[in-house]
Amino acid sequence: MVKQNHPYRVIWDLFVICLSVWDGYSIPFYIAFDGEFEETNFMIGSEFAIDFFFLTDIFLNFRTSFFHPKTGEEILNSAEIAFFYIRSFQFWIDILSIIPFDSIAF
Repeated sequence: MVKQNHPYRVIWDLFVICLSVWDGYSIPFYIAFDGEFEETNFMIGSEFAIDFFFLTDIFLNFRTSFFHPKTGEEILNSAEIAFFYIRSFQFWIDILSIIPFDSIAF
């Protein structure tokens, strides 16, 4: 079980934020330059790596405690954590973030 405020979890969250910022800049860049740079091995590899890290983040979220919205109590039960995460809006955003729409389109 990973506690929400554990230092390693905070570092991981900052890492995922950096990956999200990279995606936020790189995707419009690729669109603006009509995909000329996307076909390099580095760019293809980095896209797969980022998708892998986002998938890993989903698995970590199933094991990360949370604070109950009403009671403020930290929930450590794995079943309750999974149920809460699946019902959250964050889960669906996370799932959409790992779908390789560009690969599906081609």
